[in-house]
Amino acid sequence: MTNELNNIINEAGIIDAPINDVLLQLNNIQPMAKAQTFTQTVKERAEAFKNEYKDTYTPQALKEGIQAIYDEEKAKVEQSIQSENESFQAKRIKAIEHARQQLAKSEDLSSDEITKRVYHTQNMQSDLSLELMTADTGSSISAILSEKMENATRDKMTARALLSSLHLFTSKIEGLPDSDRAYLLTRLKMNRDELSKLVNGTKNEAYKQLVEQLEKQDTNVYGADLLSINMNPNIERYL
Repeated sequence: MTNELNNIINEAGIIDAPINDVLLQLNNIQPMAKAQTFTQTVKERAEAFKNEYKDTYTPQALKEGIQAIYDEEKAKVEQSIQSENESFQAKRIKAIEHARQQLAKSEDLSSDEITKRVYHTQNMQSDLSLELMTADTGSSISAILSEKMENATRDKMTARALLSSLHLFTSKIEGLPDSDRAYLLTRLKMNRDELSKLVNGTKNEAYKQLVEQLEKQDTNVYGADLLSINMNPNIERYL
């Protein structure tokens, strides 16, 4: 996930502070590092405690002392995890809001622009419906898609209209044999990604992907550490 976010940012050339802040914290998270540090700290403190009191404390007293060490270190690491996760979540929300604001700026359209887009999309869908009506093979559908993509690369309005009309290809492709269907669905996805970049621009597409990816990070980013710490609460291994 982190590498994917880094690639999105780097490829789009985004240097926005709110987004860089959240990625910096994500990049610095080392999976299981807190759990490993916790285990090592308890082990070292337990050994020191046993060495100091093994000749004067009863086995039960030693066990209670080590339990106190375990509980103290566990409380510390849980507090650290909670604090750092809250910091991350605050940065994550701020980054999502920033990305959405940037997208909103680019989508603030005049009524004339909206009318033009609707007109081109309706014409595109009307033409496509007629052309696809007689296309009953993978090669014929592929030829139509190639022609439309070629036109779209030369005109942004055409690209936008085609992007909004690709579902017509999907419906037609579903009725093809497995081999043709698999190939064309893969190609359609690639063409959709290409059109998205043409229509939205590299940065806008990156902002959309950032929002999508960061919205999935709404749980504790140190969840694996917490799971490991709570998996084996028995202190026998430290005695």
